[in-house]
Amino acid sequence: IPKRDHVVISWSMNPPIIIEKEEHGTARFDARLSAAQMVAAAGFRIAFHLDPIIHIDQWQEHYDAALKTLLSAVPHASIDWISLGALRFQPQLRAIALKRRPDTGIFSEESVTGSDGKVRYLREVRSEMFTHINAHIKKLAPSVYTYLCMETKPVWEKALGRLPDRGF
Repeated sequence: IPKRDHVVISWSMNPPIIIEKEEHGTARFDARLSAAQMVAAAGFRIAFHLDPIIHIDQWQEHYDAALKTLLSAVPHASIDWISLGALRFQPQLRAIALKRRPDTGIFSEESVTGSDGKVRYLREVRSEMFTHINAHIKKLAPSVYTYLCMETKPVWEKALGRLPDRGF
């Protein structure tokens, strides 16, 4: 691709423990990270989607460690953005997922159906996760732009202290 500065290549990322337990048949964390390093070295812009963020035991430590690894491995100047999105799904998907993967733990956190019809973690839980993860990103890579994916204005304001301010 001759115009590499016009292309953004992105990866969905989660901590290795979530990828191993819940993302069957997908590339492992290290493979995604290696691909991002190669793409950035080739001159492409890159992005990451922490989506869906899953609320598990010790989620803070798992996401902090994954971000530390990620942000120490790729040049911050190559990263166009990191988006954050909590687990959300159409109500009928719960039964399908549990039938296919009865051992999944992704539905253990309390949830509610939102105005868009999707089942989500409670607003307080989403806000806490976004606030923590965004603060950790800003600590490690202050220049990297972050935004929330498919979230309400109150969650944006509480978690990021702002509303969406950048078009893509």
